[in-house]
Amino acid sequence: MPSLYFEARKLNPSPYSFLVINHNTQEQFMEAKNCLEEYQPECAVLNYKMVEKFNHDTNNPVDNYIKNNYQLVFQANNKLVYKKLPSQ
Repeated sequence: MPSLYFEARKLNPSPYSFLVINHNTQEQFMEAKNCLEEYQPECAVLNYKMVEKFNHDTNNPVDNYIKNNYQLVFQANNKLVYKKLPSQ
């Protein structure tokens, strides 16, 4: 959702505006996950409905990182907003 970064005046922590299984490589998913680990963004906004037609599999390094380090705090119009969990 590249326009969201523009509206929020934030920079995408990874070099990819979107990541979809069977479109992006495993290396690209790992690079994006490493960027999330390095930059620790406060939130993540996901829209799985948008990539449903591509048979996106959420069992990947980026989605797994978000599931393990963020908490779902808001959901509307197919958009899921996750907030970073406090450091343990």
